[in-house]
Amino acid sequence: MDFSGTSNRFSASSIAAIFSGKSLTVNVLRFSFALIVEFPTPLISTATASRKLVGERFTKLLLRDDVVDSLRADKTLGDEFRQVALQLAEEHDEDPKLLGDASVAVIKERGGDPAAYRLALRRAEAACRLWPDNGAYLNTLGLAYYRLGQYREAEAALRQCEPLNTLRFDGHWPRDLALRALLQMQEGRRDEARATVNQLREVMKNPRWATAPVSTVMHREVEALLGQQENNGPQKP
Repeated sequence: MDFSGTSNRFSASSIAAIFSGKSLTVNVLRFSFALIVEFPTPLISTATASRKLVGERFTKLLLRDDVVDSLRADKTLGDEFRQVALQLAEEHDEDPKLLGDASVAVIKERGGDPAAYRLALRRAEAACRLWPDNGAYLNTLGLAYYRLGQYREAEAALRQCEPLNTLRFDGHWPRDLALRALLQMQEGRRDEARATVNQLREVMKNPRWATAPVSTVMHREVEALLGQQENNGPQKP
């Protein structure tokens, strides 16, 4: 193959596309070896450094939109470097597990910062977009909506996740029962809430759930809220 003149027709962004691992064909693989020979070392270094930076930003920020915004706002990056990094960021996969875990770590506790809850909601929405039939992510989404006072959306998410989780766990999942009880108490349906809390108590006796971190935290909240509501009326989420 004749690769003469290739170094004049390609830039660091071209190398980045090849090294990103996306849709590699035999010809592209063969051509990539020629690039390594033909291209100046600084261009390859730019592609490698850009990929490293993008990976670090995704580890910290998780959401593609947030990574892209951070790259555009970073005044320490040169134009060529930024162009390559932005291209790589657009092609980088978001991780639904990391998004779901980061979201639930924030919204499992009540009384948090609304801004943190809003970020957790965006992350839960992304996790559900990437894995729409995952009951755990849908429960996280419902709880995030609840924390932000979006009760109708929380109810809709709960209706989606309950059958999925019941099938997965061969019975009620404590986090679904806890969210159900929270919504019932918010709506003033105390008799229904008491019945749901009784179900939750029984399920939490199972060793499988007795020490589950998120289920345990939510169970404590539900019990405290039920006790308060017996005398004091609705509790702020």
